[in-house]
Amino acid sequence: MKILVSKFKSLGDVLLVTPLLFNLRKNFPDANIDVALIHGSEESIANINFVNDIILFKKKGVTSFKKSLLDLRNLLRIRKKKYDIYIATDRGERSALVSIFSGSKIRIGRKISDLMPLYRKAYTNYFFHHGDRHVIDLNLDPIRILGKRIYSRKIQIEIRKETLDRTKSFLKNNQKFIHIHPVSMCLYKCINDKTMAQIIDYCEFNLHVKVVLTSSPIEKEMKKMDSIMKYVDSNPIDLSGKLTFEETIAINSLSSLAITVDTAIAHVAYSNNIPSVVFFGPTKVNCWGPYNSSPNQKYNEFKNSLIVQIGKNDIFLNKMNCVPCTQVGCNNSGKSQCLESLDLSEIQQILKNKKIL
Repeated sequence: MKILVSKFKSLGDVLLVTPLLFNLRKNFPDANIDVALIHGSEESIANINFVNDIILFKKKGVTSFKKSLLDLRNLLRIRKKKYDIYIATDRGERSALVSIFSGSKIRIGRKISDLMPLYRKAYTNYFFHHGDRHVIDLNLDPIRILGKRIYSRKIQIEIRKETLDRTKSFLKNNQKFIHIHPVSMCLYKCINDKTMAQIIDYCEFNLHVKVVLTSSPIEKEMKKMDSIMKYVDSNPIDLSGKLTFEETIAINSLSSLAITVDTAIAHVAYSNNIPSVVFFGPTKVNCWGPYNSSPNQKYNEFKNSLIVQIGKNDIFLNKMNCVPCTQVGCNNSGKSQCLESLDLSEIQQILKNKKIL
């Protein structure tokens, strides 16, 4: 049995596919399970032991002739492998094209009406738009279509011992610290730079706990970090852009509390069982927040904001009527007023109430 799963999106999106990969391995223990990804997202699954091979495609929008040839070579490689099952976990023409090239007897993909006619029959089985379902649950639909059992919905992450040991050397002997990951690749998910700087200072000056900062090394995230640091008066350990994703996961696993925006680290904290405060704005918490396996979700209302409690995770939301709008910022402007205008005093009160061991 040969199975191919594709996810042509960011590192965080790939992380949300790991429950699918885990359940495929549990249901097909002897299968060869490969994953097709875009360059830069493979760190999410680099160390999990239930994937046999990773096929890397060029990033969307990259048009170099060499990388275009690589795409063609990958398609031919997929055809040659003769997969029995192909599962496309996102919509789009690339996924449909891979499905056609795969020649698989069973081809499972997302139902979408606006694809070119050539691609509309790319799949033998479909699962549908998630609506208000969590993306993890949506990604598990292929397991249901195959008539197999769902063993776990947990995000799968692995930290090698040598990575954990190396990461400890970055912490300057701080046994207790707060991990703050202030930036998302989608900048419209970020809070105001000055507010984030004040949160960092509050943790160091008022809570008397060292802060460790992380971000990915991509240019726009580093610029955002530079802007935040201009307002910071304390002395956090700044590891922004200096760590691999595995090292960032390791930092998180050693922390007493995580503070982040709607990005992969929110899911990492949940998987690591680390208490967290996560800022959400335009996106739906029930679709993209830490996966809630319990129906007993709690809500705390404040004057301007709302806290949704999912396990040890406090999801901080602005109570504006437009939240969540599911747009790329206000009117797709790339700026989210709901995040720009969060009440600092309410954030500080939540942090004060968190039990930092």
